[in-house]
Amino acid sequence: MHEVISLSFSQKSNNVLTHFYNLQESLLYDGSLSGKIDNGIHLLRKRGNDRRTFNYYPRALLWDFYNGFGALSKYEYFEPKIDMKSLSEKFDSDTTLTTDDEKLGKNGYQKALDGGKATGDLADHSRMKYWSDFSKVIYRPESLMRLDRWEYSFDTQQGHLRSHPEIRFDRYDVGCDEFDEDHSAGIDAVEDNFRRILENCDTINGLNTITELDTSWAGFTNKFLTIVKDQYLPKAPIFVWSLTDDGATKSLPLVRQISRIKSLVALLNNSSLYMPVSTYPEDVLPQWVDAKSNWQISSYQVVPMELVNQLILPLESSRRVSLNEFAAGLTGDSTERNIVSDINLPKGCISCKNTFRSAKPRNTHVFGKSTIGDCKVDDTESLKEYGTSERCIRRYRQNIPFDNTLDSFPKQFREATDSFEWCSLEITDKPKDSLDEMLRIVSRYCRDDEREDLKDSLSNLKEQYEWGFEDDEEYD
Repeated sequence: MHEVISLSFSQKSNNVLTHFYNLQESLLYDGSLSGKIDNGIHLLRKRGNDRRTFNYYPRALLWDFYNGFGALSKYEYFEPKIDMKSLSEKFDSDTTLTTDDEKLGKNGYQKALDGGKATGDLADHSRMKYWSDFSKVIYRPESLMRLDRWEYSFDTQQGHLRSHPEIRFDRYDVGCDEFDEDHSAGIDAVEDNFRRILENCDTINGLNTITELDTSWAGFTNKFLTIVKDQYLPKAPIFVWSLTDDGATKSLPLVRQISRIKSLVALLNNSSLYMPVSTYPEDVLPQWVDAKSNWQISSYQVVPMELVNQLILPLESSRRVSLNEFAAGLTGDSTERNIVSDINLPKGCISCKNTFRSAKPRNTHVFGKSTIGDCKVDDTESLKEYGTSERCIRRYRQNIPFDNTLDSFPKQFREATDSFEWCSLEITDKPKDSLDEMLRIVSRYCRDDEREDLKDSLSNLKEQYEWGFEDDEEYD
């Protein structure tokens, strides 16, 4: 078996991951796939208490803020239920005992799942504020981590310090510091939680990592990945799905721009493939999508992640594509050139058009392109004509159609008929100009101890995306 472990950092990331595991869970009940795919790649199989049935749990670790789990209790499905009424009778009649999930209360969708009842259209008539509101899988306690000092504001969609709300969870260095200071969610989560999940795997295929580029989660994520890569999985491919505020690219204040640069350089260093996904991909989102609904937006954001990961599921080796093989198909000989600048669905671009774009009008050079599914347009010959290596042009069969009919998706999403037939991913020369601008910013405005290291890293990265004649420029 070649398992994949998924790591998810933040409320938005956990929405994407929840859709992803709901899709994996649905494959367990698809009789047409019996004997054709390996459900154990993303899901851990454990014998039930009755010794006759089996339960499946995500091979995953999730991090969120103090209030990020909604009505979900960490040990809810692994400890006997407490009879609060009987317990209250042991105290005086005026005493009321409550649990965290009772304070919030589960939505109708979760109550139906817990009761083994049909869910139907309940998702659209239930509160979908937290990722746990639409989760169809049960996470083992060791999969859930919480930053107890920080809280999430659903109005601003930002994290802040509980004791000082004016202090925001929005800079790379803050995330690094939090990892070092909160041992239970930081270093202990590596040595205990991650190691425990790793011990339940035979042969690791790789890691999926979902995080946010423009918040402190990037720093926290990078600290975690650095230890995992150094001490546990030095050769395993790491796919980073980076939720990026593409619309704010031109308006970020200087301190946030420098934070973004630090985040990008660090995450690129720990990625086999770095895949930026827009936090609000306007090209693919229809008008009915609420800009503040993580549940609705993440329904679209999960599509490329699902299509890439379903390539590794077939039991038949001739149809199976490992994460290593997929990464090599895009990067070719240059593993340091790993920014997947263009991720497209039939409706348009879901990646970041502003974050990585050419400063001047010119033809984009494609270093590598992989297409998954039934894309009618075959541009292989034109790509080869303009210099793309033939071995970096890949077309993969879609072994399992993307199932947008799950009742955990929004109704309008379930009714879409032409949005998920294929997905294409490209490594191009677009990042060159963006990295060049980042180098200018660091050279002029960054004055901390990391300045020279950042300049060297950005200069080396920029070279990876140069194609044809380039003007040499020196930076002081």
